[in-house]
Amino acid sequence: MSSQRQEVDSAAVTLAALMSDFSLEVQECVANSLINGVHAKKKNHLLGLPAELRNAIYGYALVKQEPVKVYARTTQQPALLQVSRQMRDEASSIYYQDNEFELVVMDYNGAAFAPFYSIIKRREYKVTQAVSSHRPDWKNLVAWMSAAYHDRAWGVEQNVAGGCAYPTMPRDYLAAAAIFTAQFRVMMHLPWAQVETIIQAMRPVLILLDWRWELDD
Repeated sequence: MSSQRQEVDSAAVTLAALMSDFSLEVQECVANSLINGVHAKKKNHLLGLPAELRNAIYGYALVKQEPVKVYARTTQQPALLQVSRQMRDEASSIYYQDNEFELVVMDYNGAAFAPFYSIIKRREYKVTQAVSSHRPDWKNLVAWMSAAYHDRAWGVEQNVAGGCAYPTMPRDYLAAAAIFTAQFRVMMHLPWAQVETIIQAMRPVLILLDWRWELDD
């Protein structure tokens, strides 16, 4: 093993040991301090460090122990991914593949996650859906089904972790999930106009479960 490689490994181990006893907030602060100081001295520029050490720093700055909550229409990325193109290219896979993301779905607004879906869909990722509000909204549901049909968003029942769980969900939410399932398993080969007609014919089932599905605004 070369002397430089030994120094790199030693530095990475020392960094990990020093930071392991601190909270996630402190770890992120330290990592960001290193990142924010990249212009202090050219020879200490983060991008000038060996790849192993850069990846260790990226991991401390970007990977969370708890799921990262994602809200509607967000494309916001960590500041680290906005520093430079090279840094984004190197660190994006760590951020998107090593974290678990939780979509905060409200009132069936799944189509609103299209911006985030466009960023992450070609990567290996872990995404679950947390329904914080399930007030019936027919327009939102149809828009969500359209987005999923056109590969612009996840469906209700879709996630890489092995299928959504529906603890304590109301019957109409489960019915909506069943409609989604039918769409993906039976109707995906049909034109969207025909799929939408079939979905509209299923609306009375939801109305029987909750009268608010009849509302159009």
